[in-house]
Amino acid sequence: MGGYRAERNALLKFIADNEITNVVFLATDDHQNRINELLYSPTGQTADQSTYVKVPYCFEIVCGPLGATGPDLISNHTFSLVKELADSIANAESAAGLEPIGLAGYPGLRNVTRLGDPNAEALRQPADFYSPDTFNYNVLDVSADGKTLTVTSYGINSTVQNGFVEYDPVNNPERVLFSFQIRRGPMDE
Repeated sequence: MGGYRAERNALLKFIADNEITNVVFLATDDHQNRINELLYSPTGQTADQSTYVKVPYCFEIVCGPLGATGPDLISNHTFSLVKELADSIANAESAAGLEPIGLAGYPGLRNVTRLGDPNAEALRQPADFYSPDTFNYNVLDVSADGKTLTVTSYGINSTVQNGFVEYDPVNNPERVLFSFQIRRGPMDE
């Protein structure tokens, strides 16, 4: 959970206690792109992971800075490698009592797509919400009626560090990596 556990926990507890729904946190500097739900300790015991529970209707989007180191270490840009990496991280997170990558059971989740995974909507696995091998950014769009959030992650395959490779729309085009929609939660209906 990094530093500032007490402050982070107090904010998430306030959101949960006051039933503030449809909260999305945007973060960066993790040098990878991932989506996951957030946990907090209702009792304030931030050092004890076993006290953590999900913050209802709340998730985070972590997007790595464009051109950052980390993704450039991966030259195999296949979905099978992304799945292997995502499953490894998700298994370690679950073993540590942390919320794993993804939004598999998130209320209102629909229309999940993932480049390379034709079954993303049905499976909703960690790899469908993760991209460790791209330079990417996310676009958030709220429907006109305010009831549906669409998140779309765009990116290009990473290139080697200090390679000074220019953007190549033919051989390395920007594309949709993954996307999903969240329909407003039942507490808001």
